[in-house]
Amino acid sequence: MENENAFFPASTGPVYPCRPSPPVTRASFRTQTRISKGVNKDSANAAIKQKSRKTARQSACGIRVPAQNAVMDDNQCQSVSTCSSYPDSRRRRTLRSRAISWFSKNQRKMPWRSRISLYRTWVSEIMLQQTQVATVIDYFNRFMKAFPTIRALAEADQQKVLSLWEGLGYYRRARSLHQAARQICEFHGGEFPKSFDQVIRLPGIGRYTAGAILSIADGQALPILEGNTYRLHARLLGLLEDPKEKEPEKLLWQFATDLLPTNRSGQHPGQLNQALMELGSEICKPLHPRCDACPLRTQCVTHQMGLENEIPVASAKTRYEKLHQALVLLENSQGDILVRQRQENEWWSGLWDFVRVDLTAADCKTTFLKETIETQTGTEVHLPTGPDLVIRHAVTRYRIQLDCYHLKTDFRNRPKEDYLARQRAEIRQLPLNVTARKLFRALEPD
Repeated sequence: MENENAFFPASTGPVYPCRPSPPVTRASFRTQTRISKGVNKDSANAAIKQKSRKTARQSACGIRVPAQNAVMDDNQCQSVSTCSSYPDSRRRRTLRSRAISWFSKNQRKMPWRSRISLYRTWVSEIMLQQTQVATVIDYFNRFMKAFPTIRALAEADQQKVLSLWEGLGYYRRARSLHQAARQICEFHGGEFPKSFDQVIRLPGIGRYTAGAILSIADGQALPILEGNTYRLHARLLGLLEDPKEKEPEKLLWQFATDLLPTNRSGQHPGQLNQALMELGSEICKPLHPRCDACPLRTQCVTHQMGLENEIPVASAKTRYEKLHQALVLLENSQGDILVRQRQENEWWSGLWDFVRVDLTAADCKTTFLKETIETQTGTEVHLPTGPDLVIRHAVTRYRIQLDCYHLKTDFRNRPKEDYLARQRAEIRQLPLNVTARKLFRALEPD
């Protein structure tokens, strides 16, 4: 009977067929593990001890791992520098079949899966970028109801598109989606193109998104690599370097390509890609992966070596910058409120906002805020001793304290800097950025 844990036959030679990877000097596996990017000394030593305790079991399973202090030839050094094992074609078939079988029984119900089309898959993939599935579902349903076709989306006013996107974040996605719909109508007759080269030229679409759309909705054998599959593939291979670095990322793309089914297999590439993303999301989690429930665990190098907490190697941590800002809702006695549309070079371009002032560098923040409001709007204001509301939020690498004010004033003069006076009923229909909407709702009459 075939040993399902045997990644490779017990033979000499490179750990896996050589892929492009950074040149390294002749070194032991211990040294290579210790210097792997993103692994600190303590975690590396712990990983080595764990490997040592499991070496006998791994050998019995047929997993070839370099001895702790063995001196390897150049090919072996180059191979181990990137990952511990690269599955051969037989093991890739096993991974593929088990993933698809698991997905057919365990896939989550999502509206874009109930009726698959190139357009619906495209919209769902754009919405799912850096956004959780649970958040996307309601937005997707509303968006499809408002814009059932690409032509309906192309003909819509951008303010309507942004309004339906409000709260989903990363608004550049909505603007790119709208722009791409117009290009599809202009150059492709309103039909989503099926050529990878044409799809990847559309605004807001990169290699992953193009591959996901065409594999899922059109059955094309195209690889995908996104957050969940970065982690899943790194663990399956036992990748000892940061998967986001250039050479390891090349390896992961090659692995994703090699996993794709052939025409003879009868397997659907889109089913495989969805299965891998679903496994990464629901089973192979960043912390505390559910290895006991994973159909690929017997083929997973990281699981066999007990290194789930070390792999994938963490990227360098983002350094966050603190900002202090103010958001001011100015309202006169007639109920008019000053608003302005954010410009192309600003955050939340195209959305509407109240008076927003950056206080980070101000020495006397109260004086600076008062002077800036009056300069921008041409309206005299009197500030209270403190804000009516404080919102703490994040934008990319910034962590922001937002002091919010509701000021009653009389702006008889024409507002400056493109500010417009609008009634509450009108503002309810405008696409506001998230923090402006929070302040507006907090001040709504009960």
